[in-house]
This record gives sequence, structure tokens and C-alpha cells, in this order.
Amino acid sequence: MLLININLIAQKKDSKYFIGVSYGKSFPLGDFKDNKIDLDAFGNNSGFAKTGKKIDIFGGYYLNKEYGITGLIRHQSYSTDATSFEQELNRINTTINYSADSKDWAFTSLLGGLFYNYPITKRISIQPKGMIGLMFGSSPEINVKATNSSNTRVVNIESGNSAGMAFEFGIGLKSQLSKRFALMPTFDFSGGLLSFSNRKSFYTNSSGIIYTYTKTYYPEILTFNFGLAVAYTF
Repeated sequence: MLLININLIAQKKDSKYFIGVSYGKSFPLGDFKDNKIDLDAFGNNSGFAKTGKKIDIFGGYYLNKEYGITGLIRHQSYSTDATSFEQELNRINTTINYSADSKDWAFTSLLGGLFYNYPITKRISIQPKGMIGLMFGSSPEINVKATNSSNTRVVNIESGNSAGMAFEFGIGLKSQLSKRFALMPTFDFSGGLLSFSNRKSFYTNSSGIIYTYTKTYYPEILTFNFGLAVAYTF
């Protein structure tokens, strides 16, 4: 019985697994954040995405004291800057008054990879990491009204769905709060290679006739993320 108890205590000291939840801010970058459009008002890859939020469910396993494997499920959402979209349309055509409203961007990623554990003190360590996997995305539905002195015309751009490769690389800080709980804030860059094929737009002219056209949309999804996490180790 004494030997069994000693073995159990030793196992508790050398926790191999961890699982946790992280919540934080997500900042769009590059084309995904861009709020400029060219003369083809609905044809470029600007995302008009505003600062969003992300939530992770993550876990990992220590292969040894230095290296481990890790994985996560991440959900990110971003509202669309409809005001900037309106301003760009009005800049392109000053004879028409545009108004727009839009739904949100949403992404879910499944990622797995490796991390390196570098101890600073007995309870604090730095953990660089890198992961790859899949991203599933939903582009926002956009509705635009164009009004001039005589009539109002409407353009409706459908929401689109896409799946592609995803990646993440960053750094985390692990601070052991107790034998079982750890605080694990993270800073990372993440992104996905998505193609929203045959995204449909419906154009209603002054006579009420509806025209439909499609276009493939290639947004460059790139974000910087900060999250505060609590993990359970065992």
C-alpha cells in the first residue's frame, strides 16, 4: 500500500495532460481587415471585418519535459464594417445614395501540432507552438440599397460557405496556480486559405426585374489573437 501511494503521488507531480478553455480578442489583418473597394464594387477581396472575438477548447500531452503535442477547436466571429462599405460605394458613384447592412463573418477551426516548453521558474514557463488543420468559414450576407432622385435599386449578396487549410503559430505563458490548475494566456497569428465559390448576388432594377450573377471570392483570412485561458492538468 505504501509503494502504491508513493507511485500515485509521483504521478500527480509529473502531470502529462492538460485541457482548458480560452476566450479573447481577435484582430483581422491584411485584406480581411481592408475597407477599400475597386470600381467593381462587389468583386475585390476586402473583408471589411472589424475586431472580433475567439473562443478555444484546447488540450495537450507532454512527450517529455521540453516537447509536447497540442490541439484545439477554435471559433471566431467578426462584425462587418457596413458604414465603411457605404462610404466606399458613395465615393465611387456620387450621384447615388447607398445604404448597406450586413451579417457577421464566422469561422471554426480544427488544429493540431507541437509545442516547446521552456521553464523560467518552477511554476512559470514559455510555450512556443505551431499547428495546422482545417478551417470552415461563413462569409456575411450583404444587402445594399441604391437610391437616386427617381427610384431605389437593391443588391443582395448571399452568405457563402467554404472549407480550407488553416494554420496557427504563436506563444503561450503557463503559470501553475495549483497542483491541478494553470493560467495560460496566449498570443498567436492564425489564418485560413478559403475560396467562396459561386457566391450569388441578386440585383433588382427599377422595373422590379431580378438579375443573378455569381463570383468566386478569395479572402485572405489572417488574424492576430489574444486569449486568457485556464487549464486543468492531470
